[in-house]
Amino acid sequence: MGGSAHLGMTMAALYAGGAAMGYKAGCQASTAAGLLSAAGMGTSVALINKGEHLGGHAVGAAVSGITGFFMGRRYFSLRHPFMPNGFFAMVSGLGLVYNVYKGNEWRDSW
Repeated sequence: MGGSAHLGMTMAALYAGGAAMGYKAGCQASTAAGLLSAAGMGTSVALINKGEHLGGHAVGAAVSGITGFFMGRRYFSLRHPFMPNGFFAMVSGLGLVYNVYKGNEWRDSW
């Protein structure tokens, strides 16, 4: 596994953990969103490991951006405690910045 894929694997594990928290709480929407986000980040990691860095980081940026948008919107509109919405919005924002940065890095060398 390449260095660029480590953050993606960590985020996939965090999203899967969020899906487990949603399942435990009985929230089907949170479970589905967590599983879809984890699968998207897994796809990003698979592409990066195959050598398709630009595509992998594009998928990672898209998944992070979409997840961050919805979790951030939910956190700010519902005034929930920081966990889990604020945490996942923050992690997704960091993933978005990282994937855009690495995507631009690979785009310039492509």
